[in-house]
Amino acid sequence: MSERLPARAAKALLCVALLLPLCGAPPARAQRETQGRAEFTTATDGSLAELKSKRRVMLLITRSLSVDARDPGKALVREAYEADPQAKRRHRFAFNPIARKLNDYMKKYGGMSATQEVSEAEYILVFNLVEYKRVLGQYYPYGEMYVVLNQPPGSTQSPRILWRASKVLWAEDAAREFVRELKAVRGQK
Repeated sequence: MSERLPARAAKALLCVALLLPLCGAPPARAQRETQGRAEFTTATDGSLAELKSKRRVMLLITRSLSVDARDPGKALVREAYEADPQAKRRHRFAFNPIARKLNDYMKKYGGMSATQEVSEAEYILVFNLVEYKRVLGQYYPYGEMYVVLNQPPGSTQSPRILWRASKVLWAEDAAREFVRELKAVRGQK
């Protein structure tokens, strides 16, 4: 029995020695997938300065039930194009405060007009609804806000994210942050 214990220990040590280098290495498939393409993250690919002369905007409220960890930015842009523009009725607790802030900006500065179709919009304001919090009988929608630059169908550039809210915010605060930064870019007070 004393002779078997060292033999078992030697086999276990051999298995650990063979498997240890494999634990730290990423899978070969993942390495091949990332070598041929540029990484796309949720980082912005532009700035709000590109919206200086653009007026037509579409507000979309989405609530995604799945997360694409491979390309979160591309998934967000794809979701913006596939979203139902009539979802504002479904997510009215998120849509109404954002629309109110944007309407106030439109009345005061006139630098923006709403569209009903994605094809008409020059940029898309996407609020990705994360959760509703209910406090004292009131619903407070929380989520992330993005600005997606819409490209015409014949364009060589693909749609991209221009701006992203600093963090997950209440819908009205996210709209307030967007309007504040848009006013700063356009030189409005």
